[in-house]
Amino acid sequence: ELEMLDLASLASVADLAGRLPGRLEGTGLDVLSVDYRLAPDAPFPAAVEDAVAAWRFAVEVAPRWGLDPARIVVAGDSAGGNLATVVAREVRGEAVTPAFQLLIYPVTDQAADTPSRREFASGYFLTADGIDWFTDRYLPDAAQRSDPRCSPLLADDLSGLPPAHVMVAGFDPLRDEGIAYARMLERAGVATTLRVHTDAVHPFINILATDLGRRCMAEAVGAMRTALGVDQRTPPHAAPHQPAPQHRHAMRRGDEADLVAVGVDVGVGAQEALAQRAGEAAHRAGGE
Repeated sequence: ELEMLDLASLASVADLAGRLPGRLEGTGLDVLSVDYRLAPDAPFPAAVEDAVAAWRFAVEVAPRWGLDPARIVVAGDSAGGNLATVVAREVRGEAVTPAFQLLIYPVTDQAADTPSRREFASGYFLTADGIDWFTDRYLPDAAQRSDPRCSPLLADDLSGLPPAHVMVAGFDPLRDEGIAYARMLERAGVATTLRVHTDAVHPFINILATDLGRRCMAEAVGAMRTALGVDQRTPPHAAPHQPAPQHRHAMRRGDEADLVAVGVDVGVGAQEALAQRAGEAAHRAGGE
């Protein structure tokens, strides 16, 4: 059996974690949803310390649960995506490290000033004011915001991290830093695939009442199945699986992730162009 370690905020993913097991039925994948101390009572680095402790606990007890500790995935959305990849970097070099990282619209730079943060500052679910509110409580000391344990995009070295699949939304303040982090992983030699959902806003993975949410969930499940080499059966509500083209466009040529999903999945340069067009379309719509 296999295990997925989900490090997203328990409050934001309670429903998501509850739905995942049904979509993983028959794959041997189990879900461990981890809570951690929250700001402002426990500001940075408390969440990182708790996430790393949870990882090491999972590695320790996995054999007792009948699971292989070498086949654990770290995954999360938004702040959870931040913690998932930070855990992967914090435990790099240990005897057991994550097999894969699934990063869904992750926060990668706590002090970012990107075009997408400015373009989508309001009106697209996650707002600039909301980001500032969370950041001020998690990182009241502004000098800490460049620490790679909270801003992994600012790390000096990402080499040696596990393979990653990064999912971002076209209408999301965090879009650009997610794309930038995927590119940085690629430059560091990490096998990385990137999906920009140009028609989505920030919390798309949690909106399973919509076709988009179901497709994105199918993609996430497909990425984990592919990474771990388990059954590629099409999850509920997913489009029928189609074999990947011989020369699939992705961030790394070779044995790319064969995802059970439909949607945009092209090279990094094209992803950025599509994201830019989505921003331009949003700007035009706002001016009408």
